[in-house]
Amino acid sequence: MRSQELFGAPITNDKLTINYTTLNYSKQDTTLPLDHLVFSLFPIIYFISIFTLAEILAIILMLQSFPGFMGDVFQILANTKWNLAPKDFSSFVAMFGIINIIANIVGSQMVRKLGIKHFTALATLSSMLSPLGASLFSFQGLIAGSIMGFLGSAQMLGVTAALVAEGAKSDVPQGELAGERSSFIALIKVIGPIWYSMLWCVQGKKIFWSSNLLFLFNLGLAAEAFVISQLYL
Repeated sequence: MRSQELFGAPITNDKLTINYTTLNYSKQDTTLPLDHLVFSLFPIIYFISIFTLAEILAIILMLQSFPGFMGDVFQILANTKWNLAPKDFSSFVAMFGIINIIANIVGSQMVRKLGIKHFTALATLSSMLSPLGASLFSFQGLIAGSIMGFLGSAQMLGVTAALVAEGAKSDVPQGELAGERSSFIALIKVIGPIWYSMLWCVQGKKIFWSSNLLFLFNLGLAAEAFVISQLYL
């Protein structure tokens, strides 16, 4: 609700009458304080407001899928920072694959019961447990966060369903939609490892809390995805 709509009429009580039209506010600044907070914390919302719903859903998918394309950076981190042997790293990858299967099986049922918006909220918040655990408790925290937040592996189910439905509503052929999504994922596969490599190089400069920079970045992506999905789904 805009400020002009909210403050356009006086509020009258038995002994008190307040005319809010006397309040000084800028005509260009008509958002509520809560809106100010959201837009300040997540400036990307200003940017995506110019896109269509289908394009916004694609942006959410990008935010959700980006952490999955760290490339070799994660293995380098595991070897150098956590002293993880190749055998242990392979076991972790296998465990994560099992978690992913379970998450998609459970998620496909939950998205029907909770609805796309609520399931996406739960799954996106769950995806934050893994990087949060890694930031606070190293590799053990990563494992615990991955298990407790297993639904995070299925967070794209709801948004993908919404994107397919929006494409059908807009008369976009499903083949064309699938092709564009594949191209989109292929682009992330190229950009993702480069970006995470840059973050890893910054880590070596010993800046404040830089040892957790990769995981803090993933937390930021999840927070952005959560806010945008709840605004537009």
